[in-house]
Amino acid sequence: MRTILLLACILLASLVPPSAVANTDARIEALGWLLGQWRRTGLPEGRTGHERWEPAGSGLAGVGALQRDGATVFEEQLRIEADGREVFYVADVPGNAAPVRFRLVEQSESAVAFENPGHDFPQRIAYRRDGERLRATISGDGREASFAFERAAPPGADPHDPTTRPAMQHMINWFEIPVADFDRALRFYGAVLDAPLEAMDMDGVRMGMFPSDGRNVSGAIVHGEDYVPGTTGALVYLSGGGDLAPALARVAAAGGKVIVPKTQISPEFGYFALFLDSEGNRVGLHSPN
Repeated sequence: MRTILLLACILLASLVPPSAVANTDARIEALGWLLGQWRRTGLPEGRTGHERWEPAGSGLAGVGALQRDGATVFEEQLRIEADGREVFYVADVPGNAAPVRFRLVEQSESAVAFENPGHDFPQRIAYRRDGERLRATISGDGREASFAFERAAPPGADPHDPTTRPAMQHMINWFEIPVADFDRALRFYGAVLDAPLEAMDMDGVRMGMFPSDGRNVSGAIVHGEDYVPGTTGALVYLSGGGDLAPALARVAAAGGKVIVPKTQISPEFGYFALFLDSEGNRVGLHSPN
């Protein structure tokens, strides 16, 4: 009889109270803003990507994918689910021996974060929604990478329906500046712009992403077999902030050369300047003042 009572006590202690189950259900339900189809922005030409989230039982099921020239080069299966008193983000990534679980640690009306301190990278996965835009950030071990998305289709809509796609906002949506010495160029642009570029490898091509808020046109310095620096061809103008003079003053010290000083276009259109970067590319700067 004593053994039966002991087993009963252990069983009762292990049961999750109904209030805890309701709490995890409410936390998952509050993530409804994540549902739908989200299209990656800021990718180089020929590359596309997306994340899609939909209800799945008492949780959410997602898929993240990256395509190059129409062919899928990466795909991961995602879940957000309750496990006892906790909510977990589960990533099933090709190459991993088993899905990796991240515990929900922060949540608000438009943001959520999950952590797994024991994982190598990432150790933290966070999402933040701003209207019809979404930013996913992975971080850990001193590294961080962000991915910008825009709403491609609302929950339940056909993602192939052209009426659900956002209108084009810019004629140009990405640019690439070829470099011969990637590390040298990374230092040069980081110094001139007074902001670090995010370095990453993509299919054997090294890229240094210019700072971006995910809303405007951006680009990268690129090192690869088919990328040759030069002074002819398209001319890219980088933002010089409110006044391009400070950035222009850092060009020579960083290893470049000013070829056109700060010059007014007109009172309405502001100022421009031209310089040669550390790789021999002709690049412009623009600012309103």
